[in-house]
Amino acid sequence: MIQAQRDTLYEQRDGRERHTHHEQRYPILGNGSFTQFFDAATAGSATIVNHGGAVPGSSGASATFFNGTSSAGNGTFINTATPGATAGYIYFVDSSTAAEGTFTNDGFISFSGSSTAANGIFTNGQGQIAFGASTTAGNGIFTCKGSETSGVEGSVIFFGGTADHATVTVEGGAVSGAGGASIQFDGSATAAAGNFTINGGAISSADGGVAVFDGTTQGGSATFTINGGAVSGANGGRVIFDSDADGKQNCSAANATLIANGGLNGGSGSVIEFQGNSSGGASRIKLFWNGGLDISNRSTILTVTIGSLEGSGIVFLGGNGLSVGGTNLDTTFSGVLQDGGSAGGTGDSLTKVGSGKLTLSGANT
Repeated sequence: MIQAQRDTLYEQRDGRERHTHHEQRYPILGNGSFTQFFDAATAGSATIVNHGGAVPGSSGASATFFNGTSSAGNGTFINTATPGATAGYIYFVDSSTAAEGTFTNDGFISFSGSSTAANGIFTNGQGQIAFGASTTAGNGIFTCKGSETSGVEGSVIFFGGTADHATVTVEGGAVSGAGGASIQFDGSATAAAGNFTINGGAISSADGGVAVFDGTTQGGSATFTINGGAVSGANGGRVIFDSDADGKQNCSAANATLIANGGLNGGSGSVIEFQGNSSGGASRIKLFWNGGLDISNRSTILTVTIGSLEGSGIVFLGGNGLSVGGTNLDTTFSGVLQDGGSAGGTGDSLTKVGSGKLTLSGANT
């Protein structure tokens, strides 16, 4: 096991508040020690533990820095945290790589420059993982834990670059009143060809996980499987596209496949939401049981365009229009299209475009 040997002070930089009220923070390490890798150095098969501050209010966390083209190798890395104290930290800069490392994170992991998560395996307990604008998540595997404390949000990943071919699982809250984990796409980030699973709450009154797109972010060709609550009273997972209402930014689902599944054992269904000035692009939308698509909360362009619609779920149109069919697929939708939704509203419309056939076999109001 490698323990850090030197002391440093790392500057704190606070990012703006995100949609789900998470804030990306860079900690002051205070008197905590650190380990650094330079040039093409590798951690090999080492185990490195970055301890957080020992007591509430302490800033004496330790950290590991990867610089240049250095690599985490196939090492094991653990960031610990004490409530109210600065947590352990790992920082990838320049063209460094997480390689095939295994990471357990209750603190902070940051990627900047052109660094990559490569083939790393990450378990994000109650921590944060942040990717800068030119970084990539590579083929990384990420599990983001929901909170185990009532009234507290779960872990979070910030994507500012490309999710590449990452596999990401976002869990819901584990106890009553607990928040789920979240993914936040910001700036010009893209979900690329990633595979994302957003789970609902595990217990009654627990929130589901959430993925939020804002700015000019794109869904790429990613697949999002969004699951409902696991039991009665548990909330489902959500994927939210939420560009600025003034129309200056236009995030889009692009060519993503978005699958909203219903809840289990009486749980609430999952939801795909288009808000503000966001676009559905050429996305493929699949809704099942009480899984839903909600476009009621629009404030500028009132018609949402999607590539195709299929399944047996619920579409909440509010007072807005839905245009379907740009990908020319033949699909069947046996669910319900109706007024209402999170923002209410009536006077909606459905427009079929493209050469494919859309068969509606359900009751629509």
